[in-house]
Amino acid sequence: MIMQSTPPLHRPDSVHRKAGRADTKRRNLRTILRLIASGGTTTRAEVARITGLTRATVSSLVSDLIADGLVAEAGQGPSLGGKPPTLIELNRSGRHLVVADLSTSPFTGTVVDLSGRSVRAPLAGPAESTHQGNLEQLLATLIDESPHPISGVGLASPGVISEDGVVIEASNLGWHNHPLAELTERAVELPVTVINDAQAIAVAAYDRLAGGPAAGIDAVPDLLLIHLGRGIGAGIILGGRIHVGSHRAAGEIGHSVVDLAGPECRCGNRGCLETVASSAAIYHTIVGRRPASIDWNITKLEDRYGADTVAAAIAEAGEAVATVVGFLINALDISLTAIAMRPGDAAKPMAAAVARSLTNRVLPALRPDLQVMPVEGEDLAMVGAGAILLQQEYGLPWAAPAD
Repeated sequence: MIMQSTPPLHRPDSVHRKAGRADTKRRNLRTILRLIASGGTTTRAEVARITGLTRATVSSLVSDLIADGLVAEAGQGPSLGGKPPTLIELNRSGRHLVVADLSTSPFTGTVVDLSGRSVRAPLAGPAESTHQGNLEQLLATLIDESPHPISGVGLASPGVISEDGVVIEASNLGWHNHPLAELTERAVELPVTVINDAQAIAVAAYDRLAGGPAAGIDAVPDLLLIHLGRGIGAGIILGGRIHVGSHRAAGEIGHSVVDLAGPECRCGNRGCLETVASSAAIYHTIVGRRPASIDWNITKLEDRYGADTVAAAIAEAGEAVATVVGFLINALDISLTAIAMRPGDAAKPMAAAVARSLTNRVLPALRPDLQVMPVEGEDLAMVGAGAILLQQEYGLPWAAPAD
């Protein structure tokens, strides 16, 4: 399960206060809910056995969870010689959450249940007015159209995000010290959590790539996720924990300078990584102009501009990405790197280009275990935001159910 490292992504509700009976009850409720969610259908007796709590305590706490709509009874189990036990399970529809990806243009959002399953198709927001206005309109539509009450909102935003949801710096959105959580909470009248988009994507990628045998690789505790879109960011997971850094700016690699004589960047420097390796920069290299929107259909690009031109542009960008990634691998000793790219069909050739360029950029001792893999999906940031929000609010593990 992904955990947040210090400083945590959630806002603590008991700072400098001695733990009391209410804290113990809250902790036990979260433990039981997490156990039920991760184990599927179970019984009160089994929960008591695993947790070590008394049956009376478990019965009382489960009754509270049922009353709160988080747990539901699911019929009778097989008898072991006495009265058949009553089965209990997570009530996936007991809460719904809205999640939105602010790294897309326009913003996109969806609604998820307590298992993290999306309960509606992703919705694109309006493209006019201000970014904040677009977001509020998108969220209002998702909330109004939901057949179930919404209990919270998770936003995956580019940039450096403070603990209380202020976007300290997001050059691509023109946000500087933008109180995103506060403004959004005021508009939708719901609790709002803001998460860095690359960190959210890293959570989704960790589940898919590093989570176990289904990924086709051995489970590992560390992951370096590189997200290439309008900007470039990294999500870093160390020992199963999101690394956010002392100033919550870990992973802001898009403004690492890779060419002192390179193009001017919107941040004021020259030759930043995103000026040569973002989706827009690669597209510009291929077609000779920087478009308002990007149609990353590689087959069409190859048909129009030539396969060699497309491959050369991706290889050039991959080399620049590998320069920065190599530093991170050498510094952090991470074996698994994932490449996410929007639009997603460029992730595979980009991962291959980065892998080729990394060969001479990492320590020889690290090369045998080095893996660079693409991770695809337009919903990655929303998946990760949902995972973090579920864990933060309810202590639930992220285990997206198979469709």
